[in-house]
Amino acid sequence: ILPRFLIKRISDNDINQINWNILISTVLILFALSFIKLSMINYIPHFCLFERLTGLPCPVCGITRSVLCLYDLKIVDSLKFNPNGFIISTAFVLQIPMRIIALTNEDYFPLIEKISRIMTRLIISTLLIYWFYHIINLKF
Repeated sequence: ILPRFLIKRISDNDINQINWNILISTVLILFALSFIKLSMINYIPHFCLFERLTGLPCPVCGITRSVLCLYDLKIVDSLKFNPNGFIISTAFVLQIPMRIIALTNEDYFPLIEKISRIMTRLIISTLLIYWFYHIINLKF
């Protein structure tokens, strides 16, 4: 999420720029999420543009609440909001050590990129499975 001109100040190497951007962005997002409390979110009325426009359940609704429950170690509540929150959080947190490894040894970059692509495919797949499950269970 960081602009390229900022990342270029850290490193001239294109591969390291990718790793620094993902590492810093991940840390910043996790830091920002640590200030949001689930009780604060519950006061915000739920509005989903996807659901309003399509009339179908949204595959990503509940992920923010799910992640915030994980912060509070409320795993059962997290899974109730959206089971994908656990998978997304795990993949997100794993980026930190993976990018540190890639920055310290560029030989691991291809492996780390492959792992990241696998995690992305896993997330997309589970989101689609979750979405199809909810669509099938709609009462028409």
